[in-house]
Amino acid sequence: MPLTTIMPILKKAQNEGYGVGAFNFINMETLEGIITAAESLNSPLIVGVPERLSSVLDINTLSDMALSRIERSSIPIALHLDHSKNFTNTMKAIRFGFSSVMFDGSALPFEENISQTRRIVEIAHAVGVSVEGEVGYVGRDIDAETLNPDLFTKVEQAVEFVGKTGVDALAISYGSVHGIYKGTPHLDFKRLDDIRHAVDVPLVLHGGSGLSDSDFMHSIELGISKINIFTDISEAGVAVCKDMSGNKLELALLMDEIRKKTVNVVEEKIKVFGSAGKAW
Repeated sequence: MPLTTIMPILKKAQNEGYGVGAFNFINMETLEGIITAAESLNSPLIVGVPERLSSVLDINTLSDMALSRIERSSIPIALHLDHSKNFTNTMKAIRFGFSSVMFDGSALPFEENISQTRRIVEIAHAVGVSVEGEVGYVGRDIDAETLNPDLFTKVEQAVEFVGKTGVDALAISYGSVHGIYKGTPHLDFKRLDDIRHAVDVPLVLHGGSGLSDSDFMHSIELGISKINIFTDISEAGVAVCKDMSGNKLELALLMDEIRKKTVNVVEEKIKVFGSAGKAW
């Protein structure tokens, strides 16, 4: 099936009340595991490349790999650049054929976040690429119980940001954390509900790995349409390497085990998110 942007995928999810996983990949095995899982469950899919790892990942090579595999798939798939904080890499991703990019200016002053995101939206939309922006602070590798709610997404800022930038989807902060969770997350569901009623673009949950199934399902009920997952995939792959490190094993067989574990992780998430059977 031809490559699609995130918009038809997320608008359908938003209208029908389920979530779609945005699963990051770093090589052929994780890409194949993600797509195989989604195909087996007939789920729409977003596959992503984490821009923060661009120093060790070749975005062009990964895009070539993904685009070839997507063309052979039976389900709608968007190719997404995840959490780019770099204008140059964002533009490279667009040139390399990504159908969607996320520019994360959440650490910038609010007005500068608006200005830079709007610039990227104007360029991306001119060539048919969708854009995700972010307002609010989602930390990494910090204690989830020490998060300062003052740094979460404010409703009025979400409204202003969407109105002034024209983003297609909005990542928000309401208590999740990137990476491996320390402590127990306490999601601010009222804040999520208030934002959902204030803006009409699909909402995105970052820091999904480590949340409970009930956290996911309640978030989706209140308006989350896209859920980012990478740490769970990474941890599964690392566990395979640790478990098999004492064996005399060919590299190809080790990588195939990583592919299989990726399939398991992604299938489990798709079932929780409710997107199984929603492909068209």
